[in-house]
Amino acid sequence: MIWTQEQAKALTDKALSFSKAEETQVILTGGDRANVRFARNTATTSGASSGYNLAITAAFGKRSGTVTTAEFDDASLQRAARNAEEIARLSPENPEAMPVVGPQTFEPVRAFFDDAANASPEWRASSVETAIELSKQKDVVSAGYVETSATIQTVANSKGLFGYGGRVVIQASAEADYLIDNPQRRCPVITKARTELGYSPRVDLDEGLRRSLLWYREQLNGGA
Repeated sequence: MIWTQEQAKALTDKALSFSKAEETQVILTGGDRANVRFARNTATTSGASSGYNLAITAAFGKRSGTVTTAEFDDASLQRAARNAEEIARLSPENPEAMPVVGPQTFEPVRAFFDDAANASPEWRASSVETAIELSKQKDVVSAGYVETSATIQTVANSKGLFGYGGRVVIQASAEADYLIDNPQRRCPVITKARTELGYSPRVDLDEGLRRSLLWYREQLNGGA
């Protein structure tokens, strides 16, 4: 499960309390991701990851420094704050630097949906199974991926600003026929070439791949 607004605010408040800069801004990002990949009409790999990063920006006048950490214990947050402050003091002034803003009122954005965020491994596997079955029906070989992610972004600063938002992404391809009929990614059916032109490949797919890999290996070895 991704972090709630309360959890995010507790962390950003703590990080801000450790800063000794004139102005400080922190941005928390992260969440959960999972995917299934397939190739040659077979599921090949699946994976999942979960993690968060906190970027701390310390500013002294028009000088600023940023440090990112994925460790949120007190000692790590204090160390990140001190490092950001040191970088800021050593950095040249930015003539376009602006002071951080105070509290804001944000319009609600509907970008998070519980049912999509809770997409299960079974749902991703079923999506891949559908793509593979469609590929087989069209007599093509397909490859692709299905990925789901649920993420948050939180921003807070030393002037009292706080904003929290979540979003869900279910990603496959922007092209409707990407998974089932894309010659740049698939092996097109050659039935028409066989029947109307009398075409027949000299080698089968496995032998063609073997020869291609041997050729690439020779090139990497200097053409020997």
